[in-house]
Amino acid sequence: MFQSSTLSNPSRLVPSGSVIHLLRTLEEAGVDDSTIRRVLELDFTELNEKNNWVEAKKIQQAFSLALELPVPAGFWLTLGDSFSVHNYHLELSNWILTGKNFAELLPKLYGLYGDTLSEPDTVATDATSATHSEEYEVEGKAWLKHVISLDQSDDRKFQYRTELSAASMMRGYKSLLGIRELEVKFFFSYPEPAYSSKYHDILGDDITFDANQTEVHAPKDYLHQTFISSDPIMHEYYEKQLSERFNTGHEQSQLINRVETILLDYHGNFPSITQLCELLDVSERSLRRSLKKHNTSYRELLLHTKMKRAEYYLRQTDISIEEIAYRLDYSDYANFRRAFQAQHGETPSRYRKQYS
Repeated sequence: MFQSSTLSNPSRLVPSGSVIHLLRTLEEAGVDDSTIRRVLELDFTELNEKNNWVEAKKIQQAFSLALELPVPAGFWLTLGDSFSVHNYHLELSNWILTGKNFAELLPKLYGLYGDTLSEPDTVATDATSATHSEEYEVEGKAWLKHVISLDQSDDRKFQYRTELSAASMMRGYKSLLGIRELEVKFFFSYPEPAYSSKYHDILGDDITFDANQTEVHAPKDYLHQTFISSDPIMHEYYEKQLSERFNTGHEQSQLINRVETILLDYHGNFPSITQLCELLDVSERSLRRSLKKHNTSYRELLLHTKMKRAEYYLRQTDISIEEIAYRLDYSDYANFRRAFQAQHGETPSRYRKQYS
C-alpha cells in the first residue's frame, strides 16, 4: 500500500513529544517510569513536546520498556486515544495538518519512517502499522481491509501494541477528517478483555474479538477525503522545512521557529514587532539581534509569510486581488502588486491565471 517518497529522513529523527507524552501518561497512571528515564539517557529538563528531535531508537526503547511495566487495564487504549498531531514537533505537526488527505500523506510518512516502523521492536502509533490492504465492495460502497502486522511472539505485548495502534489511528482520522462518528470495523485475534467497554468507548461499537486475524475495515473514501485543515501552500512550505532539517542536519534557531509559527497562524492583521515580542516574552532588541545572526529580520519573515498566504489565496480561492491586498495588511492594491511582483517576477493576476 505504501510507496517511497521524495521526503526522506536518513538520520531517523522523531519528535520528542511522543516519548514525553508516554512518560507523562505513565506518571498520571501512577506507574514508575524511572527505568525508562535511566535507560534513555536523555536530559528531560531540556525536552518538550513540540520543539525537540530525538533518535528513533530512543523512542523504540521507551515504548519497548513501557510494554514491560505493570500498567492499569486499558492503559494503551487510553494512551493511543490521547495522542495528538499537536504533540509532534511544530514543523511536523503543521506539515501533517496542512496535508491534503491520507492517500497523499501516508506514503510520505512511510518515506520518513518506513524502515523504522518495520523493525520488530517498533510500536507504531499511526495508520502506517497496517502493512497489507485489500479492497472490497458492500452494497456499492468501497471498503479497505487493513491487516495489522505486528510481532505476535508475545500475546500480551501484541494486544497492547494493537490497542495503541488502533486507538491512535482512530484519533488521527477523527481529528484530521473532522468526523466524530467513524464507520470503522475492528477484528481482533485475541479474546475479549475484561475492559472491553473501553474498546467501545474509544473505537466504536463495530468490534469483533477472537477473529482469525487482526484487521481494520474503513470506507475507501476516508483515504481521499480532504483534511479540514488542509492548506496546499503551507504544506509545501513545511515539507521544504522538514526536507532541509532531515537531509542537511540544519538546526534553525528555536526563536525563528517560534516567530514563523506565530506569523503563519495569521491570515491577516499581522502583529507588529512590538506585539510579537510580547507574545514571545523577549525584548525587541534581543529579537532583532537573534534574527540578524541568522541573516534575516522580522520584516523579511513577515514578507515571506504574506507572500505564502497570497499564493494560497490566488491559487485556491476566488477572492479578488484587492481583497487579498486588504487581508494581508497592504494599504492598497498597488503596494501589494509591487511587493508580489518583486518576489515572484510577475503580477498577482498573471500568477492566478496559471492556476485558473
